[in-house]
Formats: sequence, C-alpha cells, structure tokens
Amino acid sequence: MIQITCRNTGVVLLKVDAADLTGLDLSGVNLFAAHIVQQDLSGCDFSGANLFEANLSGSNLSKCMLTDANLSAACLVSTRFCDATMVSTALAHADLSNANLSGANLEGADLERAYLYRTNLTDCYIGRTRLRETIFTLCPTLHLARGLETAGKTQNGHGYTVLDLRTLRSCLPHLPDPFLINIGWSLEEIAALREAYCV
Repeated sequence: MIQITCRNTGVVLLKVDAADLTGLDLSGVNLFAAHIVQQDLSGCDFSGANLFEANLSGSNLSKCMLTDANLSAACLVSTRFCDATMVSTALAHADLSNANLSGANLEGADLERAYLYRTNLTDCYIGRTRLRETIFTLCPTLHLARGLETAGKTQNGHGYTVLDLRTLRSCLPHLPDPFLINIGWSLEEIAALREAYCV
C-alpha cells in the first residue's frame, strides 16, 4: 500500500494498492498540494487531475498523460516529463527549474509566470502556449522547441515574456520573429537585438 500525503498538513490524499506508482489511472483525482518527491510515475494518466501546489520535484513523469491537469504553482524542480502529453495543462506559477520537457507536447498549456531555469526544451512542442511574464533563464534549448511561431500568442495582446542574456546569446539567431513578437518585442527591437547577437 502506497500513501500520497499533503505537503502542508500530512493528511493522506490517496491510498494506492500497488507495488509502485507507474502506469496508474489517476485521471481526475484531487491531489492538491500532494507530496510526491523522487517517485517513478512514468506512464500514469493524470488527465484532469488537480495537482495544484503539488511537490513533484525529482519525480519521473515521462510518457504521462497530463491533458487538462492543473499543476499551477507546483514544484517541478528536476522533474522529468519526457514524451509526456501535456495538452492544455495548467502550469501557471510553476517552478520548472532543471525540468526535462524533451519530446513533451504542451500545446495550449498555460505557462503564465512559470519559471524555467536550465529547462530542457529539446523537441518539446509549445504551440499555442500561454506565455505571460514567463521567465526563461539559461535555457539554451529554447530554439529547439517546436511550435514557437504560435507560442505566447494571446487574445489580449502580447505576453511580455522574459528571456535572460544567456538564453538570448544561445538561441536568438534561431528564434522566429513571430515568437519574439508574441512575447512582446517590437520589430525594431528584434532587428537591433539580432544585429547585436547574431554575429
């Protein structure tokens, strides 16, 4: 028997009658503020699950189904999401430092005010993601993400996303203009930055 507890109160949120947590159907479950650190959750179905403020740091969520799941304000430090399906997943205010999103599908995900530090975005699909005050710091694989042309585009204007200097130096020559416009840059700013960095 495995117990999943609340990180704040220690209250048991879920009891699982299984030897491990891999491949489970946890769709729609309420795991608000759950403490699931350094666990193998690969292949689980978390579709529509509530993981708001959950601590999943160091866990393996590779090939998980996370469509419409709520991971807002979650601690996802060093969490693996390789080849995970994260369509329309809520990740607002989430900490994705050192997370591995390689091959994941984040189409339509909400990354408002999410923090991505050293996050691996290789072959990650981020088309139509909501990027508003999102912070990319030391993310040299940003340009290797797919769907950049539509990332950050919102109905209410641009997202004003932050790219730090090291990310710019690594990625700017390969970032498409539509992406930079969607995150709040003017054509004049793009031209000036390309002249400065694309040498």
